[in-house]
Formats: sequence, structure tokens, C-alpha cells
Amino acid sequence: MTEHEKNLLQSVVNHLKTMTERSGVYRFDDEVAPEDNEFSCLYRGPNGSKCAAGFLIKDEYYHEGMEGSSVVYGKQVRDAIILSQGLNPEDHEWSWESDSNFFRALGVLQEAHDDEESWVDGAFQPRLDYKQRVKEVYPDIQW
Repeated sequence: MTEHEKNLLQSVVNHLKTMTERSGVYRFDDEVAPEDNEFSCLYRGPNGSKCAAGFLIKDEYYHEGMEGSSVVYGKQVRDAIILSQGLNPEDHEWSWESDSNFFRALGVLQEAHDDEESWVDGAFQPRLDYKQRVKEVYPDIQW
């Protein structure tokens, strides 16, 4: 993993630590009880909030069509992150076809952000298994 990739991942962790709640909205359905309505995480949430991967996407590359796709499986999301770094998605080693450690680690951070259990008393506190999975590709990450 390059220094640039490490710095990006560390900046995502630092961003998550400043958040007080997940970026997203509750999807209200009149057919279910209020407590059964589901929370949907968003790359761009209310009040300008950004999830783990959304934090790396510049506004000019974001569009609502990305919502619902993970950073691991969503080509549009990966391309937006690559473009936000000033790189060409077609030429870069992070391309859609690559099995990038960076995107695997970012996917784990996205998964941790989306997990309701990662948010304790208004603070991001991911479970140990999330931390271990990121450390497998980036051992020096600071939590």
C-alpha cells in the first residue's frame, strides 16, 4: 500500500472519529411499525454529512445514482473516488478490475460506518473485528 493510500485511509478514520452519527436517513414506511423502519446510509446525508467513502468523493464527482452501491462493488463509486484524487480510472491501479487492498480496507470502513453497533453514545467506536480487518492491509492505522 502506498503512502498516499495510507494517508487517505487515515483521513477517513479521522473523519469518522469526528462524526456523532451515521450519514443517512430513516426510510419511513407506513406499512411497518415506526421502530421497524430501516436506516439507509448515504454517501451524502442530511446537513452535509458524508460516510466513510463519501468523505473521499469531491462534490463535482458525486451523484445520487451512487447511493445504494458499496465501494467494493460499485464502479461509479470507485471511479468517483479515483477522479477525486486527480487520477484517471481507466489508467489507475485502483481500476474496477483490480483487487485493491485500498478499496478492501475502505470497504471495511464503510461497513463499520453503516453498522449501528459502531455508534456508541454519539461516537464512532467500531468493533474489534473491523479494526483487525483494516489492520490486515494497513497495520499502522491509528484508531
